[in-house]
Amino acid sequence: MDFIVALLRTPRGKDVIMVVVYQFSKIAHLIACHKSDDAIYITDLFFQAIVRLHGILRIVVSDGEAKFLSHFWRSLWRLVGTKLLLALLVILKPMGKWR
Repeated sequence: MDFIVALLRTPRGKDVIMVVVYQFSKIAHLIACHKSDDAIYITDLFFQAIVRLHGILRIVVSDGEAKFLSHFWRSLWRLVGTKLLLALLVILKPMGKWR
């Protein structure tokens, strides 16, 4: 999943394309959206266009911002009806510093 930005606006004001390539069939889904759309709206678009056709994907590769992806996944699981129980893992480095 990635976004193509800085495009000319369409007559409906859309200026970003969300690109999702389904790994097995190599089908590319191009979904028009607004640059100002938040993670919740993008999740709705993803659910309508991708999950409807392919089901919940096991792996999504994205180089997007971590904060956006966090909101995206939380919104997607909320739509599906799954409750997320997140744990915090702290790894102690050999020098005694926290990571």
